[in-house]
Amino acid sequence: VYNSVSGEIYSGSFELNIRSGKGRLQKASGDVIEGEFKNHHPSGFCKVTYVNGDTYEGNLEKGIITGEGKYVYAETGFIYEGKWRDGNKEGEGTLSHPSTKYSYKGLFENDKPQYEQI
Repeated sequence: VYNSVSGEIYSGSFELNIRSGKGRLQKASGDVIEGEFKNHHPSGFCKVTYVNGDTYEGNLEKGIITGEGKYVYAETGFIYEGKWRDGNKEGEGTLSHPSTKYSYKGLFENDKPQYEQI
């Protein structure tokens, strides 16, 4: 277990004193990241639990949501499953709300659904 001066707590694998392999990082904000670490950063498949109750399961690159993943918004109940780039919904994905039956499946650009113009 490593406690940083910035308030982060890391438990897991190290390689040459750098976070590498499986691990768990509790950030100073209270957010928790569990999964793969490469070159000190969460990279690869991870599960993130945010202090506000949101959750994300999927790919991270240097701690940023990028690639395929599922994000559950605790406050609104919306669920997004699909592609991400630099922390934004980008590419094919599905945004749904289980209790309202709302669902949009299609393209996202810069975090927004791209509805077809008629």
